[in-house]
Amino acid sequence: MRRFAAAIFDFEGTLVDFQWRLEPAEAELRRAFAGMGFAGEAFARGNYSGMWNAAADLLEKQGRMAELRRALGPVYDRWDADALSRRAPRAGAAGLPRGSAAPGPAAGVARLIGRGAPARGRAPLRTPRGQPPGA
Repeated sequence: MRRFAAAIFDFEGTLVDFQWRLEPAEAELRRAFAGMGFAGEAFARGNYSGMWNAAADLLEKQGRMAELRRALGPVYDRWDADALSRRAPRAGAAGLPRGSAAPGPAAGVARLIGRGAPARGRAPLRTPRGQPPGA
């Protein structure tokens, strides 16, 4: 088993600056959640990820996560791709993935950039071949 000396987690903005357009995304999501019958504070004033989490908390117990993914996954994917189109590495971040591929103790970079984005997200940090581009 290969052991890692370091793990670097990029939580949407640590290494790569994403320019989210949250206001129109959240407005579209509020309409979509309302169309699915969701109501209440979490959906009327919730944020981008909070609305998904609130719906998942309810639907997971009912075994309806596939329904949520089918209905709203494409909406989230579209807004994630929109943010990804305006990404840029933060100063000094570009050396991290290259350093993690260097000989010696292993290090890994995990980037959380939306489920549809990993293949498109390789460019901002030039993730070395063979290293997964996202988590």
